Amino acid sequence: MIFLLGNLNAQNIQMVKDINPNGNAIIANFKKCSFIQGMNNVVERMFFQAQDDASFGAFVSDGTAAGTIKLKALTSANYFTTLSVIALGFPKVVFVGETSNNGKELWITSGTELSTNLLEDIMTGTNSSNPSGLVPLTYAVYFLANTSNSQRDLYKTEGTGATTTIVKAFTDTNSLAYNMYKVNNKLIFAAYTLQYGAELWVSDGTEAGTVLLKDIYTGTNSAFPIFYGAINFSGIEYNGKFFFSAANNNYNYEPWYTDGTTSGTLCLKEINANGGSSPQSFVVCNNMLYFIAYDGTNYGIYQTDGTSNNTTQIATVNNGYYKLYAYKNNLYFYDNTGKLCKVNLTTNQIEDIMQFNSDPYSTFHAYEYNDYLYFRVYRNSQYELWRTDGTTQGTMQLLPSGATKSGNPILFGEYNGSLYMSADFDNNGNELWKLTDSTSILPPTFELVSDINIYPNPAYDIVNIKSLTSKYFYIYDIMGKNIMKIENKGNSIIVSQIPSGLYMVRDENGNYIGKFIKQ
Repeated sequence: MIFLLGNLNAQNIQMVKDINPNGNAIIANFKKCSFIQGMNNVVERMFFQAQDDASFGAFVSDGTAAGTIKLKALTSANYFTTLSVIALGFPKVVFVGETSNNGKELWITSGTELSTNLLEDIMTGTNSSNPSGLVPLTYAVYFLANTSNSQRDLYKTEGTGATTTIVKAFTDTNSLAYNMYKVNNKLIFAAYTLQYGAELWVSDGTEAGTVLLKDIYTGTNSAFPIFYGAINFSGIEYNGKFFFSAANNNYNYEPWYTDGTTSGTLCLKEINANGGSSPQSFVVCNNMLYFIAYDGTNYGIYQTDGTSNNTTQIATVNNGYYKLYAYKNNLYFYDNTGKLCKVNLTTNQIEDIMQFNSDPYSTFHAYEYNDYLYFRVYRNSQYELWRTDGTTQGTMQLLPSGATKSGNPILFGEYNGSLYMSADFDNNGNELWKLTDSTSILPPTFELVSDINIYPNPAYDIVNIKSLTSKYFYIYDIMGKNIMKIENKGNSIIVSQIPSGLYMVRDENGNYIGKFIKQ
């Protein structure tokens, strides 16, 4: 097993701003949104919740220290969403903010402290309407919120208090609805009523057009589970349909889909007739939909084009929960032994990338950036920043120059050409960092090498390359050109004739062996 440690220079991974000089910034709920700046200049910025040396609040950043500012002191800030109402001079950004005086309510901002204000106190006083599931549709943002402690309804806003109104009231009981999605210009969400239980609803944005889409589990039974007072409803859009997990009268949870019509809301396939397949981790790759499900014997990775006949199992995985990621036309996941795996969608085989011996239940949280997949690994009671190109030799841990800690990174995503994260690489606590232009990563250094020895390194006139298994060595320059082939006899290799620089060594099968620097 080979572990590589990549070192990034200060220009490639750096702190954006020490938001809280006296501790951790505790950054969360990161979202990119657009808004109008000035008369007609629409810009995109990063919005998030953080804590400075005074309090928690809503923040905005353009990726610079000067452009990272607190918009308003708030206990929490979440669900940042672009609201486009051209007639009123928008777009602006609406979000859910919390204060001790108003609870969790809807706020609005144009990216400045002065423009950040409470939009509407739906449940007046310290009570919270707790808005969630914010979705832009036409020239409004729709959301779900509490009208009272026992009633949760569908609302919309066009950016003013007067236009923040109920679309559909669920008057018989608390609907418990929290998540909402847009499919074919319609709103799809799950709501609980005494008559139907927790079922699928659809809305065109009007009260008359907000109706029960389908009573999947007929009667008062629920098609979706309810945990801690909220309906567990989520899924993914694929080819004009929304795919999700639901239960009906005949079997437990199986994959379903809807196109926003009653006739177009159907079970994709009954995978396990003896208890349900509990489908999870839907992801789109190569114009196909993939998910994990249980067939009654094994957990498997399934592929579908959205039809029952073409929904098939392509690979079997160990028992456990997995989060699938699509990258370079293949799937990646972190299994329950702490191993990074690749599902080769050409061969439908699972390939081991690297065994980390880490916590098998830590979340695989990844983002593709600059042709690499960045992720974090939980080892030794802390998270580390890693990246992979889909190969073992191209999988390495990353640290900025001068780092004193592993970082405990939380990846947020790409903005304006950089990958953003919260991390603690030094003594400044958890702060906002960015990684830019990963192609300039300096040569990795070996932490552990089993049977390979390359010395001296750096080399001047000769270099020794030894391996117990390789028959031949091939030396490549940084442009990928093969400049030398050497038979493995354990002898010295003259390199005085080659230019100074970094060189890679591979075996006769193309496997990465190591590198050396010619000086």
